[in-house]
Amino acid sequence: MYNYQSNPNLTNCIFSCNFSQSSGGGIYNRMSKLDLADCTFIENTGFSGGGIYSEDQCVLILTNCVFRANSAEWNGGGMCNEDTNDLILTNCTFRDNSANPNGGGMFSRRSNQTLINCIFSGNKAYGGPWPYTYSGKGAGLYIFGDTEIINCAFRNNLASEGGGVYYFRGVLTIAGCTFTGNSAENYGGGLYNYDNMPDFIMVNCTFGENSAEWGGGIFNHWSSQLRMSNCSFSGNIASNGSALSSDPSFTTLPGRIELTNCILWNGENTLFDPNPDCSTIAVTYSDVQGGWPGEGNINADPCFADPGYWADADDPNIVVELNDPNAVWIEGDYHLKSQAGRWDPNTQSWIQDDVTSPCIDAGDPNIPVGDEPMPNGGIINMGAYGGTPQASKSIRP
Repeated sequence: MYNYQSNPNLTNCIFSCNFSQSSGGGIYNRMSKLDLADCTFIENTGFSGGGIYSEDQCVLILTNCVFRANSAEWNGGGMCNEDTNDLILTNCTFRDNSANPNGGGMFSRRSNQTLINCIFSGNKAYGGPWPYTYSGKGAGLYIFGDTEIINCAFRNNLASEGGGVYYFRGVLTIAGCTFTGNSAENYGGGLYNYDNMPDFIMVNCTFGENSAEWGGGIFNHWSSQLRMSNCSFSGNIASNGSALSSDPSFTTLPGRIELTNCILWNGENTLFDPNPDCSTIAVTYSDVQGGWPGEGNINADPCFADPGYWADADDPNIVVELNDPNAVWIEGDYHLKSQAGRWDPNTQSWIQDDVTSPCIDAGDPNIPVGDEPMPNGGIINMGAYGGTPQASKSIRP
């Protein structure tokens, strides 16, 4: 399909095994408003935008759409957006898409987007073919522009930089998202934050078992700003900063990371600060394995309900390493154990444990408890569910 200055509205449509020598293997949009519901894009191929390519003041509204096994010779295996006005995705899935070099699942440049309840899983950004020397960036999602990402999941995506998400400039808010099992050969297994001058705000997010050389969970580029509250990091792996790493390249222009009410349980190498004299990483009221200076910080087992892990595909009871060719990711549960009550997402009910996490009622006392259920002790919990209706209950009256 080719759309120019038009307003197509499609429901329950399938675009399968299409090929374009230019861009937009399934659909090409220019100066159009595209409204899709319950549509599927599978095994389509284009130069950019294997499934969909949009440019020049487009508006896209996608609901319950699936992008699977699409590929692009350049950017955006599932979808590519260039200079679009607005992009709103709700309940969409990007699975097993690939691009060379950027945005295996989706690539957006100079575009404004809102993503709600979307899944990016098993996507790859390989990097440019010879004679190009580009690194593959943003296997799940590559974004350049003002963005909101709400309650989305990034799982098992692979790139050179930014396995789950590669973020390049704009105003970004990420809330209630999970980054699990993503990998980057170099920087930012879960997320790469590049050259971001405005505040990048992240709340109530979980990073589990992501891996990279620098910043298993997040890599923060020089001069970039990052503020995080009530986030959990568990089992992430990196040679430098298993959970978080600041960029060591330009210590004269250091970035800034601020964490409050967070849990970082990733071994002794959990944070990498190349220039501690400049205080590029500031942590308060958080649980940091190995300890970290800052008001209200602790160093104690957070007692997660059931952290995720890599397992043998033939027997999920056998734990394996990430590089095992038969490895599959088993999703975990990062709610905090509590004798007073913990929300169990499997049974959709409150259950009681035989221990209580030290991260309950341990957050910043000056921050409201928000939607935490009673009893909550009057102090917000640390971790991804602090301040939410799923916060573990307090043994205090």
